[in-house]
Amino acid sequence: MPRRPVARSLASIVAMVLAAGCGSSTTTTPVIGSIRLSVTPTAATIQQGGSTQVSGTIGRTNFTGDVAISVNGAPAGVTGSVTLAPVSGGNSAQVTLSAAASTVVGTYPLTVVAKGSGIDSAAATFTLTIAAATPASYTMTLGTSTQLLAQGGTAPSTITIARTAFTGNVALTAENLPAGVTATFGTNPITGTTSSVTFAATTTTTPGTFNNILIRGTSAGLSDVTAGVTLTVTVTGSFTIAAGSASLSVVQGNNITTAINATRAGGFAGTITYTVTGPANAALPSGLTAAVTPTATADQNTLTVSATAGLAVATYPLVVHATSFGTEQTTNVSATVTPAGSIVQLDYSLCTASSRPIWTAYQDGTGAFTRVTPVGNVFTFTIFGTKAAAATVVQNGTTFSTTVQYFSQGEATSLTSGCATLSGKTITSTVAGLSTGLVANVSMGGAATSFSAPTTSGPLFPVASGAQDLLAYFRSSATAGAANDRLIVRRGLNVPDGGAVTPVLDYTNAAEYLLPTTFTVNVAGATSGNIVSQNQMYYTGAACTPHLLYDKSGTTNSLFVYGMPVANQLASDFYRLTVTEQLAAAVTRSTATSFHTLGARTVTVPTVLSPTVTIVAAATPNYRLLQSTFPFPADYQSATFSYNESIATLRSTGQFAGQATTYTITQSAGYIGGAGTVTMTATDFGNVSGFVPAWGPKTSAITYNTGATGNSGGSICTEGSTTRSMSVFGQLTGP
Repeated sequence: MPRRPVARSLASIVAMVLAAGCGSSTTTTPVIGSIRLSVTPTAATIQQGGSTQVSGTIGRTNFTGDVAISVNGAPAGVTGSVTLAPVSGGNSAQVTLSAAASTVVGTYPLTVVAKGSGIDSAAATFTLTIAAATPASYTMTLGTSTQLLAQGGTAPSTITIARTAFTGNVALTAENLPAGVTATFGTNPITGTTSSVTFAATTTTTPGTFNNILIRGTSAGLSDVTAGVTLTVTVTGSFTIAAGSASLSVVQGNNITTAINATRAGGFAGTITYTVTGPANAALPSGLTAAVTPTATADQNTLTVSATAGLAVATYPLVVHATSFGTEQTTNVSATVTPAGSIVQLDYSLCTASSRPIWTAYQDGTGAFTRVTPVGNVFTFTIFGTKAAAATVVQNGTTFSTTVQYFSQGEATSLTSGCATLSGKTITSTVAGLSTGLVANVSMGGAATSFSAPTTSGPLFPVASGAQDLLAYFRSSATAGAANDRLIVRRGLNVPDGGAVTPVLDYTNAAEYLLPTTFTVNVAGATSGNIVSQNQMYYTGAACTPHLLYDKSGTTNSLFVYGMPVANQLASDFYRLTVTEQLAAAVTRSTATSFHTLGARTVTVPTVLSPTVTIVAAATPNYRLLQSTFPFPADYQSATFSYNESIATLRSTGQFAGQATTYTITQSAGYIGGAGTVTMTATDFGNVSGFVPAWGPKTSAITYNTGATGNSGGSICTEGSTTRSMSVFGQLTGP
């Protein structure tokens, strides 16, 4: 029989019509039927918002009609519905009790009532307990909490959802993935209880263990849920490196390169970084650098090794390190540093024809001299030794001059021909009031001239461009420093080329001339009675431009010196006082000192040289080879030795009749290097291509000069800058 839902108030039950008749005129004793009711269970607990079912059993006596079921005493929010009613004699009943989410928590006694038509109702008690509702929630777990993932590979894992009072969708995301790793989900969002996640790594993902990777579940109205996994990315494949050349040679001051290439295996795709050290990761020595740089082709790199000019000549071991993903490969390379080759250029293109060499040769280290031919009057050669020499022969008419310059490699590039084209402005200067016996020294912009009556006007050349200072020093031609000395100073003149200095420089113009200031300078070390001369220069401006004030000599060691009044000096002005003592007829020594303020001071003359000049044997006896040897005092740094045929004994016969010759040797400070003794020996060039022996001094009467120079304290326009020098002249006769 089909069920008929009952939707009635739980407090009222509609009685069903009893089977007994009413209103009959016949009195009959009815047969009274009855029913009984029992429920199972007799008590139940449901959560707010939940429901439960109660089954009822009907016992019948003389009654087969339909029975109505109802529930009485339910609290607010609890409803009941009959899902099975006993009709047509049926004995089973079923009631569903449902509690709203707002039903008050508590225990409620209910009465289940069964009623049929014409009979007494039957009842059974039922205890209903309303419990607080369980919140909706879920948990999430992964199939494994640790995963191994190879570069370029994948690693899957299951995802399981456990639900509590919850049936909604769960959206999945991954967090804290390392660079190069992605996560792909199966079912997303999850509508049931399972899904999956697959981790994938690129071939260049950095290997390592990553502990904080999370899979996050998100559902509306609920807090997020996470499950963690530890992901270990492992290296795929391997690599090796190799150098194109394991042995390199690099010149001081230069660099050299070789290839450093990587070979990959097993799908290795990591980024490789390179460093270069010494053995055992030691730092490279100062002056040696090495670095690996990539080329346009993958895994083909260039190792560049550079050596400074001052790096010691030696073999240096290098280790090239290649690292990727914590794996290191190395290869060894040795770098041998060799002496630098310095290119020397002697440029005579600006020289006059009579000043250009007709023959040039050079010596590298202690090797033989080699001839050099010019290109466009420029002689070029390369030296590799720490010391070298350049020899030239210049012809001027019937005079042949042989010069041999000895120098260090560090000085090679500073060698010059000594020829330069003079350039600058030509201007006219004029002096006035110059009476007989007076001399005027006029200088401006690097040019200088002197006037004495009756000549009072003339050109100044070459004058540097721009604003220049002009100085004119007027003095007696006999005695400088007398009361008639005058000094005119004009600052910052810019006279155009071809122009004239105006107004004229007037010795008698008291409105312009200055009276020189006077101080005493003592000469220490000079021998009393020797001639002592002084030369007073004055330098101005940022270019340290020279101006001659005066020069004079006497026989006293106490000198009166003259110069610019302090009030008229600028901070950039400097004096250069040169004091020279004549020890003998052809022996002099000098000290030149720079200072800003003229004042009383002491100047010390340098140590006396004592050269020994001798004739040395020559493989080619067509000209004389001389040698000068002397102890080298600390006062000096460079040396010069020259000798020549005396003019009185010019050659009178043969191919080179009337010819004069000179042979000059110079040794630089770098070449001498602080040696305690200097020996300068003429070289026999007879076996060098192109040299003519007759170019050398030949006669028995030889005049020679041995000199030395020392500098200290910087440039001329530096306080205390000093130059010391000495010259010893002599004559030598012999077979």
